[in-house]
Amino acid sequence: MPQKEIIQDEIICLTRREFSETSLVLVVLSRHHGKISLMAKGVKRPRGKTAGGIDLLDGGQASILLNREGLSLLREFVPGRPYPAIRNDIRKWYAVLYLVELVNMATQELEPVGEIFRVLSAAIDRIAAADNNRVLANILIRALKRLLVLIGYRPEIESCVVCRRGVTSAEPLYFSASSGGVVCRNCEVGIVEKMRLDPRAWSYLLNKTHDLQSASLAFDVLNYMLRETLGRTPTLRSYCQSIFSSNS
Repeated sequence: MPQKEIIQDEIICLTRREFSETSLVLVVLSRHHGKISLMAKGVKRPRGKTAGGIDLLDGGQASILLNREGLSLLREFVPGRPYPAIRNDIRKWYAVLYLVELVNMATQELEPVGEIFRVLSAAIDRIAAADNNRVLANILIRALKRLLVLIGYRPEIESCVVCRRGVTSAEPLYFSASSGGVVCRNCEVGIVEKMRLDPRAWSYLLNKTHDLQSASLAFDVLNYMLRETLGRTPTLRSYCQSIFSSNS
């Protein structure tokens, strides 16, 4: 496999930092080649194949000189949809930045991530179209649940991960990230790492309820799993709390 090659791919910008007066260093997620760190030379100039700059969340078609041993080079970028509905709504902005940060945390350079790209891209489209907080919260949590599965964490919700007995909201429930999901009251005494699972969060994770308070509690459970498995949660987690407000 050549160490350098020119590729054409669809990308989403995950991070951006200034490099010089005219250039940026970007981390992008590409549909077919995974996460790529690259230099965007002259991208802030008014003219050229990469003119106009690239911001967070920007997506489009890119020509990249891929370097498998170092920083790649952006040769050309044709932007896609600008998503004004996201950039003009702080709650939608936080939701997408949270998912983008999670994807960046959980993926490795040039690791195949075709399904992760599809889930992130679809979530951005749906978030842009969301017309209230309840819908926005549902999109965020569904995308988060799917991304957890794709990065290797599939929490068991319907039955106890220890004894395999089906559980109900009528009994005390616990959630253990290291054990992989819900733990019943009979088995929790043997589990050191766990949190008490609110029945409203449990119902929301099973798609049985859709109110914002339950969504907020479910979001906390999934972030608990991220913290225990990846060692941290996206910094945008606290900013997303405004999504779970009844004001829409």
